[in-house]
Amino acid sequence: MCIAPIHPKADTPTATQKRLCLHVGKKAVSACVQIPAKVNSSLGPMIALHGISRNADDILHAFGPECDRVGRVLVVPRFSRKHWPHFQTIARHRPDRALLALMDHLRQTGVISSTRVSIFGYSGGAQLAHRFAMIYPQRIASLHVAAAGWYCAPDHKQAFPMGLGQPAEPEGLNAASLAKRQLRSFLTLPIHVYVGREDVERDDALRKDPSIETHQGRSRLARARSYAESLRRAARARSIPAQVEFTELPGCAHDFSICAKAGMTRLVCTRYPKPTKETNMTHLAFSTMKWCFSARRIDPVLATGLKEDLAQAAPGDMILGRVISIGNHTRIQLPSGRPATLYPGDLVALPCGARYAPDQFEGVAEIDPKSCDMLAGGGCVGLMRQRNERIKPPTQIQPLGRITGPDGRVLNTRDFALPERLSTRSLPAICVIGTSMNSGKTTAAVALSHGLTRAGYRVGALKATGTGSFGDFNKLVDSGAAYVADFSDAGMATTYLEPMERVIGGIDVLLAASASQGCDIAVVEIADGIFQRETAALLSDPAGQQRFAGFIFACGDAVAAAGGVLCMAEMGIRPMMLTGMLSCSPMAAAEAENATGVSVLTKRQLEDPAEANAIAAQAGVTELDRAA
Repeated sequence: MCIAPIHPKADTPTATQKRLCLHVGKKAVSACVQIPAKVNSSLGPMIALHGISRNADDILHAFGPECDRVGRVLVVPRFSRKHWPHFQTIARHRPDRALLALMDHLRQTGVISSTRVSIFGYSGGAQLAHRFAMIYPQRIASLHVAAAGWYCAPDHKQAFPMGLGQPAEPEGLNAASLAKRQLRSFLTLPIHVYVGREDVERDDALRKDPSIETHQGRSRLARARSYAESLRRAARARSIPAQVEFTELPGCAHDFSICAKAGMTRLVCTRYPKPTKETNMTHLAFSTMKWCFSARRIDPVLATGLKEDLAQAAPGDMILGRVISIGNHTRIQLPSGRPATLYPGDLVALPCGARYAPDQFEGVAEIDPKSCDMLAGGGCVGLMRQRNERIKPPTQIQPLGRITGPDGRVLNTRDFALPERLSTRSLPAICVIGTSMNSGKTTAAVALSHGLTRAGYRVGALKATGTGSFGDFNKLVDSGAAYVADFSDAGMATTYLEPMERVIGGIDVLLAASASQGCDIAVVEIADGIFQRETAALLSDPAGQQRFAGFIFACGDAVAAAGGVLCMAEMGIRPMMLTGMLSCSPMAAAEAENATGVSVLTKRQLEDPAEANAIAAQAGVTELDRAA
């Protein structure tokens, strides 16, 4: 496709701009964020990446007026030479983690509402853009790459980052593995490849490796053509309808400003995925459904179709259902952090999952096509097996189907989890456990997180097991912790009946994410009581125990404290201290201390920075553990 030159209007932008800087471990990434005066909700946010010249200001100047005109939020990151010398290849320094952190920050602060963005890159930025999209296709609405010096082709015979084969550098092993697993999803994306028709000069910045020249061509023009065709060929081999568009910019060599004036920015800003026929069929249902909190990492705009094979539903599969009757749960928790009242006839999107809650339900992750049960307000649907007699029967849901994405695959929470390893730095963690539900675990975790924050630590406040709910999550956020996450961020709407290796793997993911955010220490809450299936298995497993530097035990009374300490001793655990509901009574606290020999701390004491610092020291956390 060829286009004629077009010059943008000289109107003064009405948008507001702000700059921010985020730390990803020891590295910093800055960005300019432009918010239009009137946001067009049908167009998602745009991330525009500079090349190796670090010309972020030129990118902002070129894209700013056009994004403002059409109503798109524009994000222009800047990767410094000091922290990101080879940002374009991903393999060495993993700038993808910085982009993820930036996107999550903007979503958490309300600047953007979507988990998916359109991403553009020029030259070296195009290299980062398409490799990022290969690893995280679920985070991409459309991909735009312009004048890359070379590409990562969907070819398993070539070494990563030139292909998807065994990486040439050990540092690229994880990135290559992720890209290989996500290839099918990547090939379903709308992909636009741009290059100047005159971009044939073999300048000093162009890599001239014989292997690249053999497989991709001797110039950027040839390589762009080769890349577009390789995508179409890979899509055809997998029976995927390719959405690859190749655009030559007339009169343009390797110069971003000239390409921008030739109409490239206009094309990038106005090209957005069009709704498919399948999308239109279910548009009304998807536009009115209430999406739940435990599936907050999945953007509802990804919902495009339904599969009615409900018997095949697996834990984490998103289920579209209609409320039949209101029972115990009268409201659903939304990703925004507010509850929404439920009415018969409402359409809801809930992940299939099991639940174990002695004061409510036990249920399994199975879907009956006629009727199933809403097991948790935060989002969990399955079949109830038994319930506490003091509560009402569950809210009844008529399942309509499993929700599918643009590639036809069922949307599942596990596919939207945090990356497996965001950091290799070991993070000391204090584990909060208890005798049962409502023993005071969350109160203790929140209080300790607040105390450690006041003591000067960057705290990762985490909930490692349980069923998704914004109540505990919001309390941890309010503690002032630097980073807050739960098991749903590790891809599990609920941890009940999940294999222990996945539960422990989820804890590792959350700890690594906390470390990547520069946290010094983590406070980790384990749900329910020490006899609960996953909790008991985790505490009895040496591999589970070794994740934690110390344990705090929450209990309701002295008898529970004495029994719990004895049970934990059989597991090889001696709690550092007791807390929970018993700490509200000086008499109960004294009885517990006399019976166990373990000190009792109140909520106020846990909030005290001096006491919190002493707890960190008791757990073995030293100044050497602090993130630089």
